[in-house]
Amino acid sequence: MREAFAALGLTLPACLPGEPEDCGHGDARDHYASYLGALQGHVESLIEASFAGDSDALDEVYRARARHRAIMDDVLG
Repeated sequence: MREAFAALGLTLPACLPGEPEDCGHGDARDHYASYLGALQGHVESLIEASFAGDSDALDEVYRARARHRAIMDDVLG
């Protein structure tokens, strides 16, 4: 997870339970859910910035994302 964030130029604190900066706010699952939300928001910002002014292309990107998400939902159950 931290590698995905780092690839986007973002950092995650080592605040999971048992890590050096343990924040005490929830378990690992709670942290991963918040990380996923933050990652999704950042990626959506990048996508929108990349396709600024080209609403047709942006619509296609979101349609493709919806198709991929549906496939993954089928695969993962």
